[in-house]
Amino acid sequence: MAKQQRGEATGLVEQLRELVRNSGQTLTELAGLTGVDPARLSRFLHGKRGLSQEALDRIVRALHIRLVTDPADVREGPPSAGTPKTKKRKPRGGEGA
Repeated sequence: MAKQQRGEATGLVEQLRELVRNSGQTLTELAGLTGVDPARLSRFLHGKRGLSQEALDRIVRALHIRLVTDPADVREGPPSAGTPKTKKRKPRGGEGA
């Protein structure tokens, strides 16, 4: 794993560890919700072990969060229900007349 990727993974693990702490759930409860072995979950949250994408997805769902992998995906405000509609502007008088 490249140095930058390790740093990004470490940052992700630290963020997830904080989210788990703030969730009010124990590791055992989170493990029960996700089907991830509590010992494996603990090793992951301490940066000693990786997890499969599937296991990570289950953890994300259990914590009711969304992972963003590309900063371009970050948007301010609540998630939209779909693509925002845009109004077509009428040309101002005098242009092209």
